[in-house]
Amino acid sequence: MILRKIFEEFASSYKSDENLMVEILKNPSIDEIDHLFKKQQDHIVRFFVLTKKHIVYIFNADLDIHSQAAKNLNFQNDLVKTERGFTGIAEKKDGKYVMTDSHELEYANLIREKLEYLKKSNYNWVNKYIKVDNYLNDFFKRRRI
Repeated sequence: MILRKIFEEFASSYKSDENLMVEILKNPSIDEIDHLFKKQQDHIVRFFVLTKKHIVYIFNADLDIHSQAAKNLNFQNDLVKTERGFTGIAEKKDGKYVMTDSHELEYANLIREKLEYLKKSNYNWVNKYIKVDNYLNDFFKRRRI
């Protein structure tokens, strides 16, 4: 029997409205993210990036949505905004989690000041968990920021 040592920090776990257990991890490794997916083949996650605190919260995208996870993390409605962070969706490609979408960035009416701050920020620390650079660079080009 092989025992696996887990190093991630559980930020929260709760039951979704569909009565599914949702685990939210804080700054996890790739292996720890993979552990969220019991027998699923598609590995798609939702995440929060808190830029000022250098924290990434990650959970299985099939189990719940950002707004419910935020409630269970006791985030205020504007925590991600005040932290100059963002939310997103990522999927596993070639062994790494890669950002593929952000409803917040794409569809919310964000003020230009926040977008400029996000563009100037260095996300090398986030790339350790989820590769965000390509998505963000493409987003800023499309928005002409």
